[in-house]
Amino acid sequence: MDTCSGRVGGDDRRGETSSRAVVDAHLARIGEVDGDLNVIVRVLDEGARAGADAADIEAALGTITPINPVTG
Repeated sequence: MDTCSGRVGGDDRRGETSSRAVVDAHLARIGEVDGDLNVIVRVLDEGARAGADAADIEAALGTITPINPVTG
C-alpha cells in the first residue's frame, strides 16, 4: 500500500482503500522501523484503529465529520 498521505486521501475518498487499512499499514511500518530508530514513545494503536473504524462507518453512511482525527 502506498501510504503517502495525498494519494491515500484520494484512495480513501474514492473507496479504493479504508481508513482502517491505512492505519494498519502505518502501525505496521512503525513496528518495522521503530526498533532501530527508537523515536516512538507510545503507540496508541487501539485508539487509532477505533478512529479509523469510525471514519469508515461515517464514510459508508456519508456522514464524515471533521472532528474525527482520522478524517479531520
